[in-house]
Amino acid sequence: MSDNKVYLVVKVKITPLLIKEFNEYWMRDCLPFWLKHGATHIKSFVNYCGGSSNEIFRLFQFDDISNWGQFEKELAESEEGKAMKKELYSNWNIVVERRLLKSL
Repeated sequence: MSDNKVYLVVKVKITPLLIKEFNEYWMRDCLPFWLKHGATHIKSFVNYCGGSSNEIFRLFQFDDISNWGQFEKELAESEEGKAMKKELYSNWNIVVERRLLKSL
């Protein structure tokens, strides 16, 4: 049996020395926006394989593809979303990869 839920995996590469500070910033300033606009935060992970960690993985669930699309629109078009993205990319030396997955 399948459902309509979709999952977003976000991988952030960051300088290992900044991980703690970045996570504190993200939980305080970014996560509330995600939750407010339909994301369910499943879990966050750090990659410890192969030496010092510089990758953070965050797993989110959305009710369906439409719910995810509404979130993406809010992130791209709202003043709050634009400001958050600007802060993330201008004040932190990060690389972000995103993957959208659908339940089978």
